[in-house]
Amino acid sequence: MKKKLYIALMLCMTVLLVAACGKKKEDPAKALKDEIVKFVGTDLPGIAAERDQAVAAFNEAMSSASDPSEVLKKVKETCVPTMESYLNKLNALTTTAPEVGELKELYRQSAQKQYDAMKMVVSAIEGENPDYLTQANTLVTEAKTALADYETKLKEICDANNIKITTGAATSTATDAN
Repeated sequence: MKKKLYIALMLCMTVLLVAACGKKKEDPAKALKDEIVKFVGTDLPGIAAERDQAVAAFNEAMSSASDPSEVLKKVKETCVPTMESYLNKLNALTTTAPEVGELKELYRQSAQKQYDAMKMVVSAIEGENPDYLTQANTLVTEAKTALADYETKLKEICDANNIKITTGAATSTATDAN
């Protein structure tokens, strides 16, 4: 009886060992590609509407800056809350690969500077301080620089990992070129 039990136990252990040896380990390069494609092709486009809406409303308010109270109302009631919501969603996106984390941080810096510029315009109008408008313009410029840094880093990572970037009107998507 003990001999049969021992043989059955050995047979089970052999089956488990063979099954464990047959498992494929996840390819780190493929995992990186998948995460980049998800982040750039799904995650960012999935939340982009709020950023686009906030930036468009801000640009419209600033270009028709005839009445400061109207600019204040639009920026304070529409742009700032919409951009804040966008930033919360952006911050909630998770990444595991350091390269994707770096991309996310560059993109987040751009969005944060746009948000800060919007708040600075509110402060400029409420406090009647034109120096704040200069600071807001500086933040907008810094946001553009951070976005350009993101795009450069994205291109570098995609080129190194054979990922194709397709640029649309306002977004880029990434797909595995293989």
